Amino acid sequence: MKKLNPVILIFYLVLLQSCNKKVEVEVSGIPYTIEISKQFLTSELPELQFVALDTVDLEIPGNLSLTFFQDMAFAKNFFFILDVRQGLLKFDYEGNYLKTIGAKGQGPDEYNGATSIYLDEKNDIILVTDWSEMSVVSYDFEGNFIASEKFPGQPIFLFQHKDSLLVVQEDAFGSQEKYRMNLIVSTIDPKKLMSKQQVSVLYSYVSELNTFYNFPGILAKLNEKTLFYLPRPRFEGLTEHKDTIYRKVDDHLVPEYLLHFTEFDRTDTLSISHLEMFDGYVSMLFNFKKQEYMIMLDLVNNLPLSYMSHPLDNRISTIDIENFPKHLNENMFYVILRNNEEEEESNPKIVFYRFDN
Repeated sequence: MKKLNPVILIFYLVLLQSCNKKVEVEVSGIPYTIEISKQFLTSELPELQFVALDTVDLEIPGNLSLTFFQDMAFAKNFFFILDVRQGLLKFDYEGNYLKTIGAKGQGPDEYNGATSIYLDEKNDIILVTDWSEMSVVSYDFEGNFIASEKFPGQPIFLFQHKDSLLVVQEDAFGSQEKYRMNLIVSTIDPKKLMSKQQVSVLYSYVSELNTFYNFPGILAKLNEKTLFYLPRPRFEGLTEHKDTIYRKVDDHLVPEYLLHFTEFDRTDTLSISHLEMFDGYVSMLFNFKKQEYMIMLDLVNNLPLSYMSHPLDNRISTIDIENFPKHLNENMFYVILRNNEEEEESNPKIVFYRFDN
């Protein structure tokens, strides 16, 4: 019998200790509550209406072999794919590969652990957040390097807030017992990549679950409010399942919505692996006992909407992060669809849809 790796042994010991700790969510003073029950997940509900509009097939001779799409961004005449293995790639809407933007590496004009991309079409600039190097790198649409800027935290993504471009970062540090996690926000000029304001810690909290944790993620805007979602760590034995959506007020966050997952017991494990927000709705990929659910929250009426089958193609048996509908603009969505029945690996299709509800 093989000996257990000491690192793995320590991991499980800490995990067992963490599962015995009580993690509470502050619920007082939160204006809105949305309840999502276990029974709701299996209820018969009306299908949400998505209408297919267009398809871009990336299986074209000469195209690079694509793996997993970390992010995508769309311009008028072309679009960009941030591929985990190939890096940042430029395509036209016929599906033809045009060029690689930048390169993977640790140089000032390279990215090592890219997490997201952002288009500034006004200035023909594409920005890449590099989590590993704690930086943002910019290129023009032809792939020429412009600038890079270091930040105090690991950049997760960029977000347009009114007339400002925000760099949302995460930062974690601590001891064996507790980890302090900070949500850091900086404002930058996309042309010069110069910080326009002093860095501010928007939210900070201490977690006793130092083995694994989730960082805050921004949602979007609703009625001029900028909302952040704060998922809590999840494990078997958790007695209450609650999450919070916060509203940004100046340089801090205020609780706005309480997401209360009811009827789940101590043996239930839940996770939320992806979220999108658009026009007062939140769509999330919800995992419960190895089953994926797509849940949509109506933030205006404080109601959940749900379906188990894939909303775009009922032949798809499993909803995952890649084929989950991602918001593009207004009521437009796109998904990445692969033909998993083929023996040889092939590049996927990008399908554009309109949400008609």
